[in-house]
Amino acid sequence: MTETDVRRTVTYILCCSHFTVVVLVTVIWIFRGFTFSEMTTTVSLLVPMFATSTTAAIKYVIANRKKRADTTDTEVSREFTRVSIALPVVFAAGLVALICLKAFNVAFESFDQFKILLALCESCFGIYLALIVAALYKK
Repeated sequence: MTETDVRRTVTYILCCSHFTVVVLVTVIWIFRGFTFSEMTTTVSLLVPMFATSTTAAIKYVIANRKKRADTTDTEVSREFTRVSIALPVVFAAGLVALICLKAFNVAFESFDQFKILLALCESCFGIYLALIVAALYKK
């Protein structure tokens, strides 16, 4: 894959997962899986992490909105491609899993346990996601 193809794919993943996770939390709240306080706390923990990476992707898309023939686009390694695509997917899937486990009261004794694990997950993945975002969208 070329760097542009990887960047485009990661942009779609980041934007779709950002939107999907927030909608999921809202839908779970509607169906009484979260209290209003739990829903707003969860969203306030999720949005800043996604906003950081999604903002970089959207800024890049806006800055490069004009279509042009790019003959300098380089092929990137398979490893880079796989890690760049897999990491945001695994991150989003992990968040969805944590949210669903809490919503169905499967894995957490309290909302505080859920918040701690959610923050820990975001911190761990956030470091690696920041590296990928910097590599793909830095200009």
